[in-house]
Amino acid sequence: MRANLRAIGGKNMLSEWEIKLNVRPPTIRGEKMNLSSILKTINKKDRVFKLNPDYPTIRYIDDDEYNREVYKYVEPNFTESITNPNAKFVLFSAPGATGKSALAKYVCNKMNGIYWDLPNNKVAEYSFQGAISEAVGIHNLGSFIESLKNEESFIVIDAFDEAEAGSGRTGIEFFLRDLNNMTIGCNTISTILLARTETAVFIKKFFVENSIAFNHYEVGYFSEYNAKN
Repeated sequence: MRANLRAIGGKNMLSEWEIKLNVRPPTIRGEKMNLSSILKTINKKDRVFKLNPDYPTIRYIDDDEYNREVYKYVEPNFTESITNPNAKFVLFSAPGATGKSALAKYVCNKMNGIYWDLPNNKVAEYSFQGAISEAVGIHNLGSFIESLKNEESFIVIDAFDEAEAGSGRTGIEFFLRDLNNMTIGCNTISTILLARTETAVFIKKFFVENSIAFNHYEVGYFSEYNAKN
């Protein structure tokens, strides 16, 4: 197999490691998508955990914050890069200033997901498990992890690129490994990750090298109609 493979339609150049997963080969189409189709397997969650108000790094996005920070969500263009039928993680990547945080907060507000502003704490100081324990309480950690596996909750983790700048790739790798270990046995989407393109390449490489199934979508700029909005 050549070192680089061109996606169908000639839209993306994907390296060999990007299509080697431990399960069925992922779909690589380069098709335009919308957010509803990307998140079609995620329903609005009814279960709500009591989160530590003194640890706002991990929180729900209520209407007040959404209206103040986002006000109105305008959908950008999405391009499908890699999809896998058994994925438990969704990765959105984009250049700077394309509204990744607005996307993250919109999904959390609409679907009742938990928003995690990753750069707010040093990844090197907090593992995934440690930060969740801080947010939900150590006695509720097991219940929260089970809720991820049972499709009762999901997390949106924002700004991996900023966290990488503060904690380095070693810290991000440690965090991703802990995230994967804590969600072993989960066969549905439990976590959405957002990062700039450069950091997303590193995350994708980590997932593939560790046989972790994931979906990846590139966030583009707005179409002409949405750009006016």
